[in-house]
Amino acid sequence: MILRGLAFVAGVLLLAATAHVTISSIGGYWQPHAALVAAIALGVGVGAVSIGAALETERRRLATWLIAAIACGEAFGFLLTAERLVTAREAAQAPLRAALDARTAAEQRVRDAHTAAGKTPSTSPRLQAALARQEAVGKTVGDKSAERGCVENCRMLLQAQVTEASAEVAAARAEIAGMRRGVEVDLAEAQTALAGLQVPPSATPLADRLGLPAWLVDLIYSALGSMAANGLACGLIAFAAYHRPRETKEPASAEPAPLQATPPPEPAPLMIAPAVPASRVVGLFLKDQLRRELGAEVDAGSAYPKFASWSARNEMPQVEYERFEALFKAYCVAADLETRTDESGCVHARDLTVLEHTTEEQAA
Repeated sequence: MILRGLAFVAGVLLLAATAHVTISSIGGYWQPHAALVAAIALGVGVGAVSIGAALETERRRLATWLIAAIACGEAFGFLLTAERLVTAREAAQAPLRAALDARTAAEQRVRDAHTAAGKTPSTSPRLQAALARQEAVGKTVGDKSAERGCVENCRMLLQAQVTEASAEVAAARAEIAGMRRGVEVDLAEAQTALAGLQVPPSATPLADRLGLPAWLVDLIYSALGSMAANGLACGLIAFAAYHRPRETKEPASAEPAPLQATPPPEPAPLMIAPAVPASRVVGLFLKDQLRRELGAEVDAGSAYPKFASWSARNEMPQVEYERFEALFKAYCVAADLETRTDESGCVHARDLTVLEHTTEEQAA
């Protein structure tokens, strides 16, 4: 009785706590869904009590229907619990995910800078054109300088072309060097930024170690939490409500106890004298001559000769064997004795034995 009371109180507290947390997570008791959550929690509690009562009264169809209805309510509660738990886990994981995204972006920037540095050209179309022009000007200067007609002005013009070509080559090479320095600066800055970001811990360490998707772990987590709350509460309340009276067993005694049985209803017409009913005659015989004994067995065929001699000795009317066998089986069933019928159709009763002598003979 105390255990059932504790189970009922624990179940009610679990339902109330779960409903309170769910209502708080959706915005409070003034939200539209708050009343529905409270009503479902109340329905689960009352339904669990009803299941226990239905099982106690052997109304199994009603109990099955109630279990199905509570399962639907449990599914609704599971979804609300899953949403609440997943939302809380996402909020807790948000800083870790942001740090991981920043770290990933810094690593990508370093990779891009390394790629750009590897692709920095050692020459360019501008440099190639400047070198080609410088070579052509140099050849022209050499050819013109050897001519007798090339006076001072001619040499000055040629020298100006040489200077211009050399300046273009230097500018092209400076441009390439500037590109290389820019890439190296970007790489250094990316490496510095990456070094300043520590590797954040995993936002889903359990899923990573199990090798499972994070959403599956969240779903299992939510299901277990819902069953541990609503499911356990429902089971505890049903246990507290369901009570089957304990069967009392008679204490074993050294002497076999007489067979106690309520006479079955009087069936069809009797083939004996109407003075004493057949059921009473057979009942008196069984009470006087049969005793309970664990492991023993008596069949109607072996008991009938003893019944015939007993009824003759006590001046009782005789009963036909078929009638005796039917009443023998009815009395044994009424006395909660196990019966069976063999291949020949003879009725057997277990945990029962026939006395070798009558009660009067034993008294004498």
